[in-house]
Amino acid sequence: MIHLLAILLALAGFALIAMSMGRHQADMAGRRLGPIASRRARAGGYALLVLVFLLDLAAFGPPYGAIAWFGHLSIGAWSIVAWLCVRAGRRAHSASMNKPTTVFKGED
Repeated sequence: MIHLLAILLALAGFALIAMSMGRHQADMAGRRLGPIASRRARAGGYALLVLVFLLDLAAFGPPYGAIAWFGHLSIGAWSIVAWLCVRAGRRAHSASMNKPTTVFKGED
């Protein structure tokens, strides 16, 4: 259960960090965030990653806690990256569906 909690907290932390970046705000929040909200999201994301580190240290001890922390961070980060890639692909696909299509006419 501790692994699931750590992964979910890492996922939330990386989601907040991604939301603090201007290029991901439309995908994550649906709108552009102000500078104060961006700073708060970034600080909250880093705070959650530190919380995951402390949780892993308390649960597994320093040697295994650090290893578990890297694993939990990896799963959380790759999950957010995959989700952002899927969102970008869907957005690009829907944008291309709205454009008129042209039919290629070869030379006779």
